[in-house]
Amino acid sequence: MRSLVFALNAPGEGRAVALAEAAAKAAVKLGIRLPVVRENLAAAFHGEKTPEAEESVVRSAYRQWALTFVEWARTWRRKGLDGAIDRVEIEGDRPLLDALRQGRGVIAVTAHFGHFELMPLTWARAHGPINLIVRPLDNRLLDQSLNRLRGRYGCRVLTRQGIVRNAIRHLRAGEMLGVLIDQNMIHREGVFVDFFGKPACTTPLSAALALRTGAAVFPGFIIRQAPFRHRLVFGREIPTIRTGDLQTDLEANTARHTQAVEDAIRAHPDHWLWIHRRWRTRPVGASGTGAPGAARTDGSGVSP
Repeated sequence: MRSLVFALNAPGEGRAVALAEAAAKAAVKLGIRLPVVRENLAAAFHGEKTPEAEESVVRSAYRQWALTFVEWARTWRRKGLDGAIDRVEIEGDRPLLDALRQGRGVIAVTAHFGHFELMPLTWARAHGPINLIVRPLDNRLLDQSLNRLRGRYGCRVLTRQGIVRNAIRHLRAGEMLGVLIDQNMIHREGVFVDFFGKPACTTPLSAALALRTGAAVFPGFIIRQAPFRHRLVFGREIPTIRTGDLQTDLEANTARHTQAVEDAIRAHPDHWLWIHRRWRTRPVGASGTGAPGAARTDGSGVSP
């Protein structure tokens, strides 16, 4: 990985973009994860898009992922990271800052969408520390390197041990927390909510934390404007539903948070990570249901 990062930092930006585009075309031609991408697109849009439109999304998505990887590699140098953040515009952050000034914790719900690793770094340099809940990478050394990169401006990664307790503590202290909520979960760690018209097993973590702490919830996504240029956009606060029934409230609020993710993907379908099997866990009794626990979790789940 160090060698690859070094190689991607050697050429100028123009050549790096050309390299990313060539890699994207090669990945499509070789069919790398292509069946999964096409299957997911068909499942999400239910024929809403023509075959030609879906193919356009496929080609654009591979280009986005390749550009994101090249940009990510070039942020491992301090100068490269500073330069990358300088070219990210932030929109809609005033309500979040107002909530933080009032002493409320803030939960930013997002997804594996665009250059998502730039989001917490951009926020931390502009406004101060942010806490993150992420699944550790399988490679321990790479995970440590990535966390050092995240920590340059004060991003704090909460470890799996005591993750919910620590998240509650930070939110009650009036701090900000970032949560990715678009990964498939196993039965015992997720709740089923609608996602593109299909039941998707989803982490209720953001909903549970909002209910427990009274933190404000805002959706946030990073949108590419051009190679090496992005906008970090926050939407309106998502009000937390409280009926007094915990299970009902978890499902209702998780559905609201997930709808924000779907809305962002519909607006920019090439930005999402379609290579992930989002609907792998099926409701018990559904056609094609695997055994509970068969799917992989991102480590963010909490039991209702």
